[in-house]
Amino acid sequence: MKTRQLPKISLFIADLGGGGAERVFVNLAKAFSDCGYPVDIVVGTIRGAAYLKDIPPQVRLVDLEISRIALGGPKLIKYLRRERPAIILATGDHSNCLAVLAQRFSGVDTRVAIRESNMVAFHLPRLSWIKRSVLACFIRYCYPRSYRVIGVSRGVARELNMSFGVPEEKLRVIYSPIISEELLEKAVEPVDHDWFKEGQPPVILTVGRLTVAKNHETLIRAFACVRKKTNVRLLILGEGEKKAELEALISRLGLAADVSLPGFQENPFAFMARARLFVLSSASEGLPGVLIQALACGCPVVSTDCPSGPREILQDGRLGRLVPVGDDTEMAEAISESLDVGKPTPCGLGDLGPFTVENSTRKYLEVLLG
Repeated sequence: MKTRQLPKISLFIADLGGGGAERVFVNLAKAFSDCGYPVDIVVGTIRGAAYLKDIPPQVRLVDLEISRIALGGPKLIKYLRRERPAIILATGDHSNCLAVLAQRFSGVDTRVAIRESNMVAFHLPRLSWIKRSVLACFIRYCYPRSYRVIGVSRGVARELNMSFGVPEEKLRVIYSPIISEELLEKAVEPVDHDWFKEGQPPVILTVGRLTVAKNHETLIRAFACVRKKTNVRLLILGEGEKKAELEALISRLGLAADVSLPGFQENPFAFMARARLFVLSSASEGLPGVLIQALACGCPVVSTDCPSGPREILQDGRLGRLVPVGDDTEMAEAISESLDVGKPTPCGLGDLGPFTVENSTRKYLEVLLG
């Protein structure tokens, strides 16, 4: 008897660099594949693929070999016509728009679902006037013409509806697949860093790209206040265009001996499991996976109450302190109080269940193929 072939799912993303969206797509690819679905990860470029080794062998990686995602239309159209997946799920505003347009020009009946992980209106003003206007027009045209638009938090979905005209009937909120067995296994691996050796001062940790949105300046200034009273250190994991500016700020504040920026780490979870406190200082987020990861690793957290995600994750402050965006005084106070309390009992599955790979995968499959 012939076994029925499950529909093919393609995941489209600009690259597999070391960011949260890239990790989410690798998690989804593995989970879909484990459920028996044929899966392709389609990338604009394979260069800088930090998560390449995490892709399971049964998932096919398709490299479009394009220098800029906006130029990938012809190659994505060719891929859709050749492979004809049942569904293509894209993430990232440029990739999302390209997926919608490529499907319409290809003439295939592939469903296009798009995942938005950011508060788009926060990022648009940083672009030039012409780029901002063009991208906003593309989003308003393309997003409503997709099969489904998935917001990673209620705040993201609300913004897409109110600011970009995405109809409510098209919108779905699905939390990202963050917590996995692999994460918990990696959390107990050793850490090769002198600051975590026996007898060292407690470490405050943050993880994320060194960008404007992450607003590390507020955290560094808050740490400077805390450091005057408490023997503590700050570890900032990540790479990005703001690194030189942050290093200059650290030097001006006389913190060079107590703040370290070691760059991107393949296993940040082991650091989270050993840090005394995790702090998120972002000015804008969609659904900050690092907060969820830190809680899953048993690390207490302090976060800005930025749009969007931290308040949803921390249940209005029940699971961690929320402070105003950009307020280093409030952040310093919250850090000091959290350090005094010490490590609380780790969150249970009841608090973090919505963010597990199993829960998220089930919801994605319901939306994509339902």
